[in-house]
Amino acid sequence: RDLPDDRQRFFRHLGWFPGVSVDAYPAAALAEVSVAQAAGHLDALYDDHLLKESGDGRFRLHDLLRDYSRMLAGADDPARRTAALARLAVFYLAAIRAANRLVARPGTTAPAAAEGGESDQGGTVVPTWASREQAMAWLEDERATVLALIEEATAKGRAADVIGLAAAMGPLLRQAGPWDQAVRVHRNAATVAERAGDHAAQAGALAEAGVVLRLTGDYPAADA
Repeated sequence: RDLPDDRQRFFRHLGWFPGVSVDAYPAAALAEVSVAQAAGHLDALYDDHLLKESGDGRFRLHDLLRDYSRMLAGADDPARRTAALARLAVFYLAAIRAANRLVARPGTTAPAAAEGGESDQGGTVVPTWASREQAMAWLEDERATVLALIEEATAKGRAADVIGLAAAMGPLLRQAGPWDQAVRVHRNAATVAERAGDHAAQAGALAEAGVVLRLTGDYPAADA
């Protein structure tokens, strides 16, 4: 009750975040504020002991405070939650693709169908990285959140988000794994794409699953 109205709104939005720790960039997309405003809210909530600091500008909610935030957010219009998670998916799709341009090894290309998701990413603000190592570290930090967002999108029937995010995560999952998880992600994307009638995306997801299965040494499954 003592927080300013805009910070109350920001705190409620954090209850919808599917990951454990968050920094200003995805928080800005989720709450539909600028990155500078999101950073200010995160710092202020930390000062008020409503967030814990995870290091490198990242923050997390204590489990009880996360439950409280979700309870407050549950009183909002469900359409707001849908819109917030859609914005988050757009952010991650744009940010992962930007990171992939640094992560991709020389001479390698993604399958033509792997772009997926026809989201409008105009105006989306994403982090910048000075090296391949920094981009890879960011992808690894965000992996659990993105995979949770894919599960959320699957449950809610947002096919474009599932297809786009799974494809964008392909280079990281191929290089860093875990490969069993990667296979599940791509097979799920293939199923979602098939249901949506997007055969190009289905082919791209199956191709990615085949690549990972080959890396595990399961050649019959890769061939299938």
